[in-house]
Amino acid sequence: GTPAALVQGATATASLRVDRQNGNAPVALTVEAPAGISAAVQPATLDSTATTAALVVVASADVAPGAYEVTVRGNAPGGPSVSVRLPVTVTAAPVPVVGVAVDSGSGVHIVQGRSATTVVRVSRGGGFAGAVTLAPGTLPPGVQATVAPATLGPGDTQATLTIAAAADAPAGSAALALVAAGPDGTPSATVALPITVVLPAAVTLAPPTQPLAVTQGATATAVVTIARARFD
Repeated sequence: GTPAALVQGATATASLRVDRQNGNAPVALTVEAPAGISAAVQPATLDSTATTAALVVVASADVAPGAYEVTVRGNAPGGPSVSVRLPVTVTAAPVPVVGVAVDSGSGVHIVQGRSATTVVRVSRGGGFAGAVTLAPGTLPPGVQATVAPATLGPGDTQATLTIAAAADAPAGSAALALVAAGPDGTPSATVALPITVVLPAAVTLAPPTQPLAVTQGATATAVVTIARARFD
């Protein structure tokens, strides 16, 4: 018979044709299938005028990938039993995959009292096309991370990650773990984003080292020193 190819957990249908050589007796059809493969013929009995039937083959989700055979037997009253073997090839079902990446993968610098944003990108594979939930992990005190939207619907691939540092957030570095997960049974993916909180820019003025003396109606010049800190 014509080979049937299907993945684990899937169903395939093949067409059967019965040729009668003598008479038009009804034919009863039975199926034999190996473990992990189930099969049925519809209809199971062909009346005197019918010549075709459908063979439905189902591979269980845990059957090992490989080559199998399904045997279909036909029996007519008073006649010999005939059979046909249908090769069945089972391939491994695709594994659902979720991926996540951040545009600012090298890290985000945030000034105390301010916030920064970056784009989160989600990918799907292995036949998975469903919703994905994004969940940021914990950060040091004074630093918060939010994702909008927190759930990406089917077909959506981008979200915005906002990281805010309070004015009194301690300066320093940490790693934010952002987890992307599909429904139960779908593997999750995690990306680690370096976060650095920095002090705001500062300017200081130093007065002249010597007192400035000026007489009425005259002009004098003094040097004031300006110092800048943490300017990009």
